Amino acid sequence: MIFAAKGNVWAQILMIIFCILYGIISWKFHYWGGMIVTFLFYELLKYLNTPNLMFSTVSIVTSFLAATLTMLRASYYALGYASNDIVLIILWVMASIKDPSYFPVVVNFMIFFLNDMYGFISWKKREAKIEEKIEIGKKKNKKQIKQVEMSRKIHFHLFLCYRKFMRNI
Repeated sequence: MIFAAKGNVWAQILMIIFCILYGIISWKFHYWGGMIVTFLFYELLKYLNTPNLMFSTVSIVTSFLAATLTMLRASYYALGYASNDIVLIILWVMASIKDPSYFPVVVNFMIFFLNDMYGFISWKKREAKIEEKIEIGKKKNKKQIKQVEMSRKIHFHLFLCYRKFMRNI
């Protein structure tokens, strides 16, 4: 997410690698919700006897939302991922209670949460800078327009004076 916050193309590649690795871990613990991003979320997960069904379903929804916002290049993509991270932290804490070897996955999603919040703050700062530049540009344009209008008036009056002068000769 740090790469995504900076607008770096590597973010997409790293997300794909992470999805593959996360899919392997999810498959191993039977968290089908982390892998399915299509139709009939709840019923399909229920049919598969997915542990912690409600959190798994919410995980799919937040993942889908975050991916959509990323595709749309909306700054709120990071909040989608952050909300998904919270759900996944809960899921993996539950898994870690059964098998402590999954605790590193909890730590991983805590770090992702921090990265996502950094990404959100970074994008919002970038948006503010762009809006500030736009406002400055508008003010400069107004100033330039006034200068051009004043220059036209001066040129027009000079032209009238010149014309009058030429008629009097």
